[in-house]
Amino acid sequence: MAGEMSIIGSVILALFLAGYLGQQYLPPPKPRVIGLDLGTTFCSVGVFQPGTGEIEVIGDDKGHKSIPSVVTFTPTGVFSGHEGQELSDINPQNTIYDAKRFIGKIFDQETLDKESARYPFKAIFNNGSAEFLVSTNSTFTVTPEFIGSRLLLKMKKMAEKQLGIPIDKAVISVPAEFDERQRNYTIRAANLAGEFTKVYINRKSHQSQLGYVLLLESMEGTQTKNKKGKLHQSCEI
Repeated sequence: MAGEMSIIGSVILALFLAGYLGQQYLPPPKPRVIGLDLGTTFCSVGVFQPGTGEIEVIGDDKGHKSIPSVVTFTPTGVFSGHEGQELSDINPQNTIYDAKRFIGKIFDQETLDKESARYPFKAIFNNGSAEFLVSTNSTFTVTPEFIGSRLLLKMKKMAEKQLGIPIDKAVISVPAEFDERQRNYTIRAANLAGEFTKVYINRKSHQSQLGYVLLLESMEGTQTKNKKGKLHQSCEI
């Protein structure tokens, strides 16, 4: 009996030692969930590093820790963030910014006219919602949530390049005053980005929401599917 207890004790000690050595010498796990701040003026993306317990704000190729909430349409493509901002002076009528002020809001024609008068781009009234008029090779309209989707996709690509792994789960922070419709339209922006399988909406600040990232997989929320059948999960945290 004493010999068996000694063997068991040795095995337990070996397991503790293996765990300690693993923490010391093995590479920490890669974060697989990103935190996204879809701001009115600037956007940022960050991750919680499980190995160090630190929050890392991810920069773009030039080291910028945030990107302008700007999307510019040209005959050759759609440009988001700093690339879109650089084109804004020569293409103001097709450069959309402040889209967060319009997302999910219900307008009447008069209110929308007053709200959009300050901008060089044209906002169009469509059945109580705002859309933006774009004229490049053709003339068309885009929704505020489409603008949001381009910014979300831009930040997702930034995170994937930095981390070296694909990312399909995200926490998106929204203002505390956003109502249910505005939160749902933010989820729609993530659906339009087309590359997220789970999205959580958080009504706290960007700094506090990143602290919840590691809890995402254990959360329960309301599940919805987009047209492509991908699962999107929203949950207030």
